[in-house]
Amino acid sequence: MRINRPRLVAGMCAIAGATLFAQGRNVGNEWPTSLGDAQRTNWMRSDPNISVETLAKPGFELQWKAALEGQRGMKPAVQGVTVNGVTLFTPLSIITSPNGVITIDNDTGTTFWYKSLGAAPAATAGCAAAPVAATRMADLVQPLPAGPRAGGPAGGGRAGYSSAVGNPGEGVPIPAGGRGGRGAAPPAAGAPPAGAPPAGAPPPQPAPPAAGAPAGAGQGGRGVLPAPGAAPGAAPARGGGGGGFGRPSGVVYVISRDGLLHTVGLPSAKDIQKPAPLMPAGARATDPVAAGDMFYTSTTGKCGGTPDAVYAMDLSKDTKPVVSYKTTGSPVGALALTSDGTVVVVVTNGIVTLDAKTLAVKQSYSDANTTFVTGPLVFGQGGKDVIAAGTKDGRIVLIDAATLAAPASATKALTAPGATFGSDALAFWQEYTPGTPDPAAAVAAAQQAAAAPQGGGGRGGAAGPTVLMIPGQAWLLATTNNSVVAFKIAGAGGAPSLQPGWTSRTLSAPTTPVIVNNVVFAVSSGKPAAAAGAGTPAVLYALDGTTGKDLWNSGTTLKTFMPGRSLWTSNSQVYVGGNDGGVYAFGFALERK
Repeated sequence: MRINRPRLVAGMCAIAGATLFAQGRNVGNEWPTSLGDAQRTNWMRSDPNISVETLAKPGFELQWKAALEGQRGMKPAVQGVTVNGVTLFTPLSIITSPNGVITIDNDTGTTFWYKSLGAAPAATAGCAAAPVAATRMADLVQPLPAGPRAGGPAGGGRAGYSSAVGNPGEGVPIPAGGRGGRGAAPPAAGAPPAGAPPAGAPPPQPAPPAAGAPAGAGQGGRGVLPAPGAAPGAAPARGGGGGGFGRPSGVVYVISRDGLLHTVGLPSAKDIQKPAPLMPAGARATDPVAAGDMFYTSTTGKCGGTPDAVYAMDLSKDTKPVVSYKTTGSPVGALALTSDGTVVVVVTNGIVTLDAKTLAVKQSYSDANTTFVTGPLVFGQGGKDVIAAGTKDGRIVLIDAATLAAPASATKALTAPGATFGSDALAFWQEYTPGTPDPAAAVAAAQQAAAAPQGGGGRGGAAGPTVLMIPGQAWLLATTNNSVVAFKIAGAGGAPSLQPGWTSRTLSAPTTPVIVNNVVFAVSSGKPAAAAGAGTPAVLYALDGTTGKDLWNSGTTLKTFMPGRSLWTSNSQVYVGGNDGGVYAFGFALERK
């Protein structure tokens, strides 16, 4: 039996309630949380198949359309295969609805499992449509973009599907040996994630830009370059994540409408821990984020009669203790994390940074003449974390995350009179170019691959020379009422500033763009039918990130408008949710089925 699709998609795409993200199979990075990462950049740093060069050629097209469905007791639809005798876990996209969670297989669009979280509490004024919210564990320190892969779009290494089918309504059992045959056991409660720095250790610092990098180029901050002394091309230490079916990667954290936090096993759809109280029932949660041992969200609209606040839960303790911070204004958009875990919250009248464990105020900034209308985006510049946020009068403010002193810079007004940004209007990405292959790093990578268990999780392929990626120009994108505006980030040695870059074609109610490598994917959302006339369907566009030039568009493939923010990427595909209850997957014709 199918769920009411328009209601489901409309619910999952509500302004603060949408949570659309995915695991990657043939990609070095994942899309673990709303807006892509803990810094909310909306940037997929590496993909073996999507690039400006490949999008300029034929072949990127609709791969499948899936109708979102699921009811308690529905039998899982996935029938898989095995690779080298090892059962492998299928990457999923996780989609929230007003009272449940649906997972779909990224390769085929089939429903993996559906989990109902029970009836919602009695609605209060303005809060009836607030859906559940979810996230997986995200890294505080983002990995380097990978070097180019030879062979073009068909060159991605592939993994197998899970061949295990569970009982009705229970998803797929956990494969022996962990995800991808890595054999990783779940960490003990309270143990730090594999590869994490010791407690209290400072976060990895960025390497300086390579000689010849353009002046004013942002460095992706502490988040995209390896720690000093790391092998060229090596990923930095990570602040959460890792392999296996343990807490970092094998679960999804879901806030139900009764205020409980559920730890749901991705392969089984079961609560693998007892649901823990997080916030008052009926409160409207913003898109949450989890990193290290902590889970965070904020509440808006005073739903359920509760004050607006930020909530944090310590996941490492059996008691799951919660601390909260009552905000002085209503939180705007989703909160973000800096590279050392500091919590950044934008409220209507200012910006606040909070201690990662206690939510004690570290710094605050306010301006009686400024009203903020976007959530925070954090990026690295000159070895520092910088916060970007949009204002009601159409400006973008940049401010040092460590001090929250007077803003380093602010753009002139961008939007037409009376128009403004959406709550998650900003995105960030950085150009990287390949340097000289490093033979020593290639040998180390080959030795590591040889020592790993067979099966490999699908990130395989023959080991080749490791390519050191050299950072170049950094970009900040802003979505206005009718276009995407791109700015170059300048001032690498001092205060950052924004310089005009390009403006996209005219778009109808565009959503926050997704960046894959140097390609900007933006959706012209269209509009619903009304008494005044027929509606218009959404159109997905691929733009050259350095020029704004059109590379590709979906034409008439999408048959309905896109409500809210339902655009995400993984597995060399870009996904769009439509008001018809469908998910549309665009990509190259790889061996997926």
